[in-house]
Amino acid sequence: MPPPFPTSLCHRCVNLRLVESKTSIFLMCRDPAIPKYVPQPVRACVRFAPYA
Repeated sequence: MPPPFPTSLCHRCVNLRLVESKTSIFLMCRDPAIPKYVPQPVRACVRFAPYA
């Protein structure tokens, strides 16, 4: 199953964690300053940290 919201900024962020169940995939933010499950798709984020 492909990750949801392919245009979301989260997919390019080091803080992303994909959480998978049998029927769904969720985008979880590991940055403690951000809610774990933000409304998607994310277009801008003050805590965005791109991969090196």
